[in-house]
Amino acid sequence: MKRLLLLTLLFVCCTTLTFAQLGVGQQLPNNNFENWRTEKGSCVAPNGWNSIQTASGSYASMAAADFVSQASASPGGSGSKCAQVTCKNVEVKLGSIVISRVKANGSLSTGRFNAGATSANDPKNCTYTYTQSGFNQPFTAYPDSLYVWVKSSISNSSHQARFNFVIHNNSQAAKVENYYSIYQDPVPTSSNKGVVNTTPEVNEAKVVAKATLNFNTNGQWQLKKIPFTYTSNNTNPSYILATFSTNKTPGEGTVGDYLQFDDAVLIYNTRLEELLLNGEMIDGFNPDKHTYNINLCAGEDFPDDIEGSTFSAHASATITHNPTTAEPYHLIKVTHKNQEDNDAVSTVYRINYNIAGSSVAINGNNSVCAGGTVTLTASGADSYTWSTGDKSASIEVTPTTETTYTVTGTTGGCSATASHTITVKENPTVEISGDESVCAGTTVTLTASGADSYTWSTGDKSAS
Repeated sequence: MKRLLLLTLLFVCCTTLTFAQLGVGQQLPNNNFENWRTEKGSCVAPNGWNSIQTASGSYASMAAADFVSQASASPGGSGSKCAQVTCKNVEVKLGSIVISRVKANGSLSTGRFNAGATSANDPKNCTYTYTQSGFNQPFTAYPDSLYVWVKSSISNSSHQARFNFVIHNNSQAAKVENYYSIYQDPVPTSSNKGVVNTTPEVNEAKVVAKATLNFNTNGQWQLKKIPFTYTSNNTNPSYILATFSTNKTPGEGTVGDYLQFDDAVLIYNTRLEELLLNGEMIDGFNPDKHTYNINLCAGEDFPDDIEGSTFSAHASATITHNPTTAEPYHLIKVTHKNQEDNDAVSTVYRINYNIAGSSVAINGNNSVCAGGTVTLTASGADSYTWSTGDKSASIEVTPTTETTYTVTGTTGGCSATASHTITVKENPTVEISGDESVCAGTTVTLTASGADSYTWSTGDKSAS
């Protein structure tokens, strides 16, 4: 099979899906089951998936011809089709004589089927990852969960359909007979090593994670959400073996039981669980809110202790931009782990810092004569509080001695203070000297003293 592509599948099914990124990161090929091919004879199969028609094994030729078929899409489907598998009878013949009939579950897989025994529950009847052919699906990512639409119709209420998605590596304990058969489902037994020709312990030691569910929807479409459970061996995934089956137990189903499935989407959660600034949760934090605005006062330091924890154990949060005066913002990038492309699935959270103005000035005369008034006007802020108790931008003062007036200006929660000193000048003592009496027709010289300048009632400006 070809390498996985980063699909941008539009997957709209219900509002509960908005918490995670849908259809991004590594996905299974043709995971909406829209594209089909003729697999063998007149049998069909969705591209990227395989049925028992292409099985290996001694009894492969006895497979029924129509285990797999198309059906109408699920109510949340992204297209018009879905896949259906049906439980059938398989005839075991000796020459042209039918010697027995064996119920075979309808199944579809990204791996290859093996029909190796007439007993339905024999481990030689399985699906397996085969690395030397097209019967494998390379996979190197770490999804958190699987969303898939399913609809099962099973006549026996005690029976259940099953899907099993297994992410595994390609390690081998030793070179066994079928070296290229990496992992099989169901697991082989100690007495019968199955297709992979190894013990159950060695088979399961290759597992990185599993998403498994047994269910019966009683003929109704349901959206299933199943987390991947990771093992202690959660490194170096190489393949994914995904299998749908009409019954969880081989041979247990009833002929005619069917399972439909659609839009199998792998979820990569790139949300932050919390975002801390200097040890405190940022105001208004919501995992689905990606932009935050913080007010700072001019000259105030940017927060330097930023911590973000993620919901997913396979995601990490890193700061990709630190704020400067010219670019006052933080960027926190949450990236889902992926061996091949660490930026394949990511979400960016942004913290904008709004620098509020915090400068204030006072305009007004610096001196006044005793008994005079001065108008002082503050500017540069939204609101003001003077040392006199006034709250307006302008005030009138009548200082009696040298006095310093202070105003506090506030803008956006940021405050600044300015001061203005007024000097009080004493009024001069003016004296006039000159004759106090004069004869008619003669003149008198009057001289003023005690000041720097003079204005007489006659309009004269000189001292005499």
